[in-house]
Amino acid sequence: FRKDREAMEKNEVLKRFSLRIEAIFKEAEKNHRLINNDYLREELTNQNPQSKLDANDFLAYVSEFCEKAKTRLNPKSGQPIAKRTLYKYEEAKKLLIDYSNQKGLFLTFEGVATSEFANDWIKFLQVDKKYALNSIGTFNKKVKEFVNAAIMERVTNVQSVLLRDIKSFEEEVDKVYLNEAELQQIWELENL
Repeated sequence: FRKDREAMEKNEVLKRFSLRIEAIFKEAEKNHRLINNDYLREELTNQNPQSKLDANDFLAYVSEFCEKAKTRLNPKSGQPIAKRTLYKYEEAKKLLIDYSNQKGLFLTFEGVATSEFANDWIKFLQVDKKYALNSIGTFNKKVKEFVNAAIMERVTNVQSVLLRDIKSFEEEVDKVYLNEAELQQIWELENL
């Protein structure tokens, strides 16, 4: 299991690297800039220790956020972050990676804070992943939480007001998870 996880993480890094290279090529073409090894090397290994690749890589930040959350304390309670919350962070991270891979996008902080991303992300969760409205709302809250944490840590200067298009949906749930026979068995146990 551990080797599978390590392989998945390596593939994730390689995929993000590949998407970053594609983004560099697209930007160079848009600006009619000659693409050569020196230009590509400069863009990928910026002399600044906080390189463009690191500073703008939303998925890299989300991965780091999820790792740090395992040892972080809840500021309200002073207790470790709940396992359910950690699970939701990981689930949101996996969905963001799936979204990035499916769309062939290198996710940046600026890109995530657009109405185009918000609409496409919600469509991805509804249509492709078949999530209910409440689940979509939960994932949207996590995306906002990731971006807001990055703003607080001064990793990005994207304006949090731009996140207004990423809405947190809620609906009343009236789905029955047990069939009548299962409910009857529970009823009989309680009436002993």
